[in-house]
Amino acid sequence: MTPYPLNQKGEDLSLVVSRSPAPDMDSARLHVILDEIISQYQELMRILQEEKRLIINGDVEDLVCCLAKKEEVVRGLQALEERRQEEIALMSPQDPNISLQALIHRVPPENQGPLRSSQAHLDALSASIQDINQMNGILVERVLQQITSLLGLLKQMAFNTVTYQPTGLICESPSGGKIIAKG
Repeated sequence: MTPYPLNQKGEDLSLVVSRSPAPDMDSARLHVILDEIISQYQELMRILQEEKRLIINGDVEDLVCCLAKKEEVVRGLQALEERRQEEIALMSPQDPNISLQALIHRVPPENQGPLRSSQAHLDALSASIQDINQMNGILVERVLQQITSLLGLLKQMAFNTVTYQPTGLICESPSGGKIIAKG
């Protein structure tokens, strides 16, 4: 049995512990959780980039599959966020709702570096995810505007049909046509 807890992938935390000079187990566990969140954010970023490509190409079937992948990653992120909050509560029982940034100041100085690095990486990924998600929303909005515009054009074309009058003259009819002579 390993003296260190394992992360979700079954990896020994001693790998993370060896990154800093004298880590304490609490900050090491938190660092592993943050690394897993970073990994999930990177996967979400990849999925959002794929989603953007699919929106642009109009590939609806693959877009639906992409949505399912995105939902799976988001569920994983929710579980990791719960683990992160639990770990922070263990590290700071007097203030279980403390922010990550404030908590970093409370850990030993030799352990602050990896946590700060993870926080900076998470912040950057979060901003990128927000940007690409906003761009995808704009793309979807534009596609919907195009569809609405095309539907309006089709409706106009369907109701403005050309018919011939009994005299042989062309007449534009605002409706689908009418019977003008019975034979």
